Amino acid sequence: MPGTQATIGAGEMIVFGGAGVNTSLWAGGNRAVTILTDGRMLVGDGRLHPAKVAVYSDNSFVAVTGISSGSGSGVSGSSGSTSGASSAAGIRGSNTSGGWAGYFNGPVAIIGGCQGCTTAVSDRALKANISAVDPRSVLDKLAALPVQAWNYKGDKPSVRHVGPMAQDFRSAFNLGADDKHIDMIDANGVTMAAIQGLYQQNQELAAEVRQLRAQMAQQQAQLNKVRRAVRRRAGNR
Repeated sequence: MPGTQATIGAGEMIVFGGAGVNTSLWAGGNRAVTILTDGRMLVGDGRLHPAKVAVYSDNSFVAVTGISSGSGSGVSGSSGSTSGASSAAGIRGSNTSGGWAGYFNGPVAIIGGCQGCTTAVSDRALKANISAVDPRSVLDKLAALPVQAWNYKGDKPSVRHVGPMAQDFRSAFNLGADDKHIDMIDANGVTMAAIQGLYQQNQELAAEVRQLRAQMAQQQAQLNKVRRAVRRRAGNR
């Protein structure tokens, strides 16, 4: 047992492995829970992790599932840190194997902060195979992309949206992981490139207009000169 200062409440149990010794609970011949001496808890594996509670799953099972059948939250996280580091997030997910870091089947609401902001990492240091794009080509493809109004099958017909189909977007731009989703960073990038293409087109048209105006001014000056010559000849008769 711990020192005399430990107090056990009603219904509580203390498992003590000795000073400076981690405590593990085993089930079915496997380490199920490990409690470290600093209070961290590892569930499903004994690998060290900086999280206060780390849950591991090496098979098809979900590591952590939050379920709420009432008005509460299935999973809730909060952070009082003002740091912009990902490690200071209330809830954080990561996946380095190509799968989802987070997956939500249903509406997601983002409140607080800048009232609905979502941030996509776009650090140059994290990118590879960087290449230029042709804004005019992107503009032409975007102009030909079907954009329709629709509703998700899981929503009421009155909840309408406007946008392209992921299959058409993938076919036009070959961006993203598959033809079932449209990544917002790709949608934003295509829009920005198309705007650049429109700007180039506008600049070219503006240059043509300036040239035509200069030609018209020159022709008008020549016409005025001819008119004055005709008036002078008529006055000398």
